Amino acid sequence: MKKEKILIILPTKQRLNDFETFAESWMTTTKGKSDVLVAIDLEDKTYDTVKEKYPFIYEKVEPSSVLEILNRMAVKYSKEYKFISFMEDDCVFVTENWEDSFINKLNEIGDYGIVWGNDLINRHQIVGLPFLDSKIVDVLGYMSPPELKYLWVDYFWKQLGADLGTLFYFPEIIVEHRHYSSGKRQKDEISDVVDSHGLIDMKSYHENYLKNRYQIDLEKLISARNGN
Repeated sequence: MKKEKILIILPTKQRLNDFETFAESWMTTTKGKSDVLVAIDLEDKTYDTVKEKYPFIYEKVEPSSVLEILNRMAVKYSKEYKFISFMEDDCVFVTENWEDSFINKLNEIGDYGIVWGNDLINRHQIVGLPFLDSKIVDVLGYMSPPELKYLWVDYFWKQLGADLGTLFYFPEIIVEHRHYSSGKRQKDEISDVVDSHGLIDMKSYHENYLKNRYQIDLEKLISARNGN
């Protein structure tokens, strides 16, 4: 039996200030219906001084891209948690009762639900910070297409939920993405690495995944939902 909770997967690297801002926002808004899993590179000592401060699950991981780490953790924990979320370390929870709102809506939608709140940047246009039914991971074997390393997975979650008819957007629930483009934080080396893969991931998504495998994945989910 899976826990009726959200597991928030948070890969983070050398961003202590951003991490603490996120952590404090979670501490302020949680009602005990979510857990936070923090994925940290094996040699990254950045977070050692604050680990005891927050009641999180800490996983040491081999260095790799953020979406590869996300997939590794999602597969590891999808059998344990009914709902899984991906959060970036420069994001914060603003609105109260987000857990109840997301969980209630996911239960109402049923299998393969994907919900998200207002990140104050992309809003309804793409699903940047998803809260989804972990059965998606169980069926596909990943949360993000393996072709992607850093970017464009938000387009995948939006298209998948739209094609399954399982999407729901909460404009009134603020889960803010404090991206450097918002002016609320400085651009750093981590951002440079992510940005440098934008064109590569865009091509991987459109020219490889969508053309060769998306329809197969969609049909897997539809078939599983129909009990086949």
